[in-house]
Amino acid sequence: MLQKLLDKINLKYEDLTEDERRTYNEWDSAFSRPDVSIDDLKKFLPTYLDGLENQLNDYANSKEKDIYLKSAIRNAKMMLAFITGPEKRREWVKQNLEQRIKNN
Repeated sequence: MLQKLLDKINLKYEDLTEDERRTYNEWDSAFSRPDVSIDDLKKFLPTYLDGLENQLNDYANSKEKDIYLKSAIRNAKMMLAFITGPEKRREWVKQNLEQRIKNN
């Protein structure tokens, strides 16, 4: 897409200034990055929650920051529960069925 833009204005990458090349490369990298996956979120959210909870334990927080952190923690926990819910439900059903098979 970026190359199409350069072609349209009759420029080559080599014609760009150093700043323009840097911007071009940053924009180009946006096209090559993969989308965030559910697995990425499963890895990220627990770390994010830990960081928020550590900040919440700072007694120097203002009332506003405390409210913000509590809200952010609640939202992150809800997202994590939503994302991991089906997996946890499958595991629960599997364990329940295995227990019933053992008892019969």
